Amino acid sequence: TPAAGLAELFRRAAAVLSQQTRVEELLLGRLEETDILALEPDPHAWRDAR
Repeated sequence: TPAAGLAELFRRAAAVLSQQTRVEELLLGRLEETDILALEPDPHAWRDAR
């Protein structure tokens, strides 16, 4: 039935979203573990590249 198809679609969408949330939580967790300042671009890097 169309309703069953919709329910399956929503179930799959929810599974994808929850998986994406877990990935984002992992990435945020990794970022918090590292020094955030180390991720900032070096203002002198452009000089070294020349």
